[in-house]
Amino acid sequence: MFAWSIDGLEGWWDIALATGREGRGVQIADIEVGAVVEATVQRITPYGAFLQLEDGRVGLVHISEIDRNYVRNVEDHLHLNDRVQAKVVAIKEDGKIDLSIKALQDPAPRVERSRGRDPEFEQKLKRFMRQSEERQVDYKRSVIPKRLRVSLDDEPAWGTAMFCLITNILSSVSRGFSDDIGRLA
Repeated sequence: MFAWSIDGLEGWWDIALATGREGRGVQIADIEVGAVVEATVQRITPYGAFLQLEDGRVGLVHISEIDRNYVRNVEDHLHLNDRVQAKVVAIKEDGKIDLSIKALQDPAPRVERSRGRDPEFEQKLKRFMRQSEERQVDYKRSVIPKRLRVSLDDEPAWGTAMFCLITNILSSVSRGFSDDIGRLA
């Protein structure tokens, strides 16, 4: 019978002889992926728990496979020497056994959503769009001068706005020239 241990410093898996029997390798054939096994919590780590199976082999239940809900601390769900059922998720080539307690739990309740339109959502969306447009109009009024507030679709108004803009530029430039001419004279 063999037990798995993990070196906490380097993270390497080792096979350690759990009983006095020597000369036996790890037998993988008698446990299949998908099988439900009884196991005892042998050791708890921050990343999961090591469970000893009835035949003496040890498998790992990763923290993400303990419960369907978020697991912050393994000790909140499992304690040493607890008897639990787990499902064999994978058996790796080197004999490591991955287990899952979560796989045996009932599936998450399914929230049914209608494929049609949600009238409440549609109403909220319309209200948001209307408020957004009002805010944009208020912002434009406060930022853009009145004489430049024209639509690009309104060509005569656009031409008038351009005329006003060019006139203002030319008048400010000509004022500068006339000031310079006045100083020269």
